[in-house]
Amino acid sequence: MKKGLLSKEAQQELLSEFCEVLLSLKTLDEAVKFLTDLLTKSEALILAKRIKIAKLLIEGKDYRTIEELLKTGHNTIAKVGAWLAESGEGFRLVAERTKKEKPKPKSSWDLAIRDWRKFKR
Repeated sequence: MKKGLLSKEAQQELLSEFCEVLLSLKTLDEAVKFLTDLLTKSEALILAKRIKIAKLLIEGKDYRTIEELLKTGHNTIAKVGAWLAESGEGFRLVAERTKKEKPKPKSSWDLAIRDWRKFKR
């Protein structure tokens, strides 16, 4: 492979192909297998932290809380914050689509049924 810079067109083609590969993955298991093959453990952790930082910033968490929660530096959080301020459309899209719904509190009826089933056993 010849060293040097790729043309803008070649870079765009590679990034498009990479995105197509990501879109071809259908399950969480497939994604895990692919990313495990593609990235080192530390690379995967770096990317995962950036995504989590973006989500936490979008939720309104402060830098100190994020630093403590993710054991990451102020500069990393600031960099992600700058990306969010500049555009951040991708981060916001992913944050919205991957929101975890909080489990609904169980009603007293649900708890009674559960207790009854335990008792029957």
